[in-house]
Formats: sequence, C-alpha cells, structure tokens
Amino acid sequence: MQEPQASERPESDRYHWRVGLWKHLGLFLLTVLVILLWWRYYSAGNWTDGAWYAGGVLAILSAHEFGHYFAARHYGVDVTLPYYLPGIPPLYTFGAFIKMRASHMSRTALLVVGAAGPIAGALVALPVYIVGLSLSGLVEVPPVRDPLGMMFMGDSVLGWLLIRLQFGVIPAGTDVYLHPLAYAGWVGFFVTALNLVPVGQLDGGHVNYALFGTSYRRYSRWLYRLMIVCGLLLHPMWLVLSIFLLFTGVEHPPMLRNDDVLPRWAKGVGYACIGVFVLTFMPVPIVVPPLWELLATVLG
Repeated sequence: MQEPQASERPESDRYHWRVGLWKHLGLFLLTVLVILLWWRYYSAGNWTDGAWYAGGVLAILSAHEFGHYFAARHYGVDVTLPYYLPGIPPLYTFGAFIKMRASHMSRTALLVVGAAGPIAGALVALPVYIVGLSLSGLVEVPPVRDPLGMMFMGDSVLGWLLIRLQFGVIPAGTDVYLHPLAYAGWVGFFVTALNLVPVGQLDGGHVNYALFGTSYRRYSRWLYRLMIVCGLLLHPMWLVLSIFLLFTGVEHPPMLRNDDVLPRWAKGVGYACIGVFVLTFMPVPIVVPPLWELLATVLG
C-alpha cells in the first residue's frame, strides 16, 4: 500500500519544481518587458536603448543572485532561484532576490555566500561599464541645470577612474552622456555598493559579521547612525535605507558556530569585498536638487 504513495511523491515534487521554474521565468520576462516599455516611453519609441539597458542590468543582477545561489548550494543551504522585480525609473527594476533557509551557518559559509553575489555582480558590471563608456560621448550642459531635466549621476572611485581613462580631463561646460549600456554598468556599481553596506543583513553585514564576529555587531550600530547623518546631509536615499533596515534588523543575528575559524583564503575574500565596496561606493548616487527648488519649478 505504500508503494503507490512513494511513486506519487517524486511526481508531485517535479510538478512543484516546474511551477516554481515558470514563476521565476515569468517574473524575469515581465521585468524585461517593463524595462523595455519604460525606455520606449522615454526614448520616443526607441526599443534599442531599452534592449541595451535591459541586457546589461539583468546580466549584472543575474550574476549577483546566481553568485549567492551557487555558493549556497555548495554549502548545502536551502535556496531558491532568483525572483526578479520590475520597477520604475530611474532604475526601472527593483532588483532581484533569493530566499534562503539557514539558521546556523559556519563562519566560512556565511562569508562566502554573502560575498559571492557582490563579487560576481561587480565582475560583470565592470566590462559592461567599460564597453558602455566606449559607446558614450561628451555633451554640453547648461550653466543653470533644470532640476526636472537632465539627470546627473554621482561617481564612485572606480567609475571616475574609468571615465578618465576613456575621456581624459572633461572640458568645462561638458559632461559624459552615458550610453544605456554604460548606465546599466553604473547601476551595477551602485547596486553592488548598496548591498555591501556593512549593516544588518545586507551582504556587507554578512561579510563583516563573518570577518569580525561580535565586535562587528557593536560598531554596526555606529555605522547605522552614520547612515542617518548621511541621509540628512548628503542624499535622502540613505534615510530610505535606514528605514528599511529598521524592519529587517540593524544588527546581524547570531549565526556562527563558536568553534569555526576562517581560513586565510576566506579572509582574503572578505577583505576583497571591503575593497569592492570602497571602489564602488557613491555618497551621492543621483544629484537631487533641494525640495524648495523642485517645488518652485513645478509651481512655475
């Protein structure tokens, strides 16, 4: 009497796996469609620009999430395929995420799983940005910028160096007009740095907690306060992130086995992540005019 039930269970598992696969694929295709439609709207019917951006940004996001996925599978962590999220301008997507179930990972596993995503994403974002810059050009900018007109992006250290290598010293009164592929690379740097912020359960929080243990949990509180200050003085995005972390947790929950010691190569991976964070960090990602200036422009 048990054999029919045993034969039905694998078929049920295969059914749920197929349904799950189509769900992930459907979200991916929906994200592609939404990006293309947004770019078509802003590019006066030009589908090509949207295709450049969609290909670049989704390659970066996929590398990031599958970096986590394969690292988690390597360490036996229960993990899902990526869920892609369509979004709104200026990024046109809310990114992607995976679900993991692991209560007590080893120190090495926590570090590698946390680091694999940002490193993989950055390795794809770098050539995407370089190729995109080769397709970009210089344009004149007005001396008085329209707060509702052209969008001006901030630079990371890595982005600034690559622009200097491509264009040299930018003449006064001009700026780099990014090709959609270069913009996708810029978004890749931005997403990488955002995930590597060393607070809470962001990738940077996992990596730093694995590297420094309980001492990290103490200084993460000060980093969170610094994030709020940056939100007040530099860019409101940091305030949004600080509010988000209130719901997900400012401090990293205890997940380490006390007898686990990081091997030297794993420490190298962790310090490499810190280096990537420094190179891709943007204190002011998008230049936002003061609120009063926006209101004055809207009200005429």
